[in-house]
Amino acid sequence: MITYVLRIDIGNHGLSQVRQVVLGQAKCYERNNGVSGKDVDRIIARLKRGWLAAFVTTSYFTNATQQEILEDNYPILLITGKQVAEIVNKELYRKNISLDKYLKSLNIEQEYKNPEDILKEE
Repeated sequence: MITYVLRIDIGNHGLSQVRQVVLGQAKCYERNNGVSGKDVDRIIARLKRGWLAAFVTTSYFTNATQQEILEDNYPILLITGKQVAEIVNKELYRKNISLDKYLKSLNIEQEYKNPEDILKEE
């Protein structure tokens, strides 16, 4: 299951612009339960030529999973729970707010979009 789809625009409008689809998946796991290759394979199977993927977990990625992604040269960004915590802590410090206020300020309601359609949006 794809958790989110977004588009990154690189460059100016017209011929000098590149629109990039990023498929994302997020999974909550216990700290001692690493993400396996089977879980990552689901998002990789949905990738089309030229697309990227991002997989976020509250845990970590097993060594075998990381090795598979490196060996097969998959265009996927792996983000661990530790990295998420570090980013959130930096934001809390920068904004000088509590975790509760920070979480309430996030716009986490996102409508799922078809990856093919997101490239056409203005």
